[in-house]
Amino acid sequence: MYRVRIVLLVMLFLPVLIGLGFWQLERYHVKQDLEDQYEARRTGNYTVADLKGLYDPLYFQLTLTGRFDNSHNFYLDNRTYQGRVGFHILTPFVTDKGDTVIVDRGWIAGIPDRSRLPEVPEVSGLVTIRGQSWLPAGEAFLLEDDVWTESWPKVIQAIDQERMIDALNVKAEPWLLVQGHDQPGSLQKNFHLTNMPPSRHFGYAIQWFSMAAVLVLLGLWALRKNNNNKNAVTQE
Repeated sequence: MYRVRIVLLVMLFLPVLIGLGFWQLERYHVKQDLEDQYEARRTGNYTVADLKGLYDPLYFQLTLTGRFDNSHNFYLDNRTYQGRVGFHILTPFVTDKGDTVIVDRGWIAGIPDRSRLPEVPEVSGLVTIRGQSWLPAGEAFLLEDDVWTESWPKVIQAIDQERMIDALNVKAEPWLLVQGHDQPGSLQKNFHLTNMPPSRHFGYAIQWFSMAAVLVLLGLWALRKNNNNKNAVTQE
């Protein structure tokens, strides 16, 4: 009976541990491909026209000249930086070619008095900015409905590109431009391509496979110990 329990225990948990290991390996390859794609696309210098009609217009390096629409800011809430809570500021940018691109300018600290919003520095005149085209993968998980005010600026809980474009009532590009640092209008840089680097997924995969190996070894050791005990009893 003891041997049966050990076999059942190993058979129950071993597929789970191995499955988790292969799942983390799959996530590692997905994230690595994403970063490789990002690195390849950021070496060029593209325009809005280059991205029009592309099935996957993300992670391209762009240089745009135009003007910020300072009167229509989105405050993306609950963004943290070095332990502080604040906002990502998303501002429409109208290029000299007439295209509208929503720009993630970076992070700004919130005010303890939640009834007030931090002031965002306005950018006047014709400026040139650089950044990467981007959109979050999938919809964000929200605990409650993301209710927007009719007036500006708007505090939002998640990026919803279609809804943002509808609120602006303009024809804008279906992606965001994540602005680089030390540029006109840029705030604190606080952007990560993925929420977890590929190396961490690979590390987790090694951990799960190691746990599976340990489980097998413990099972073999327990069975061997059980056989030795039986042999000792028989000899007595």
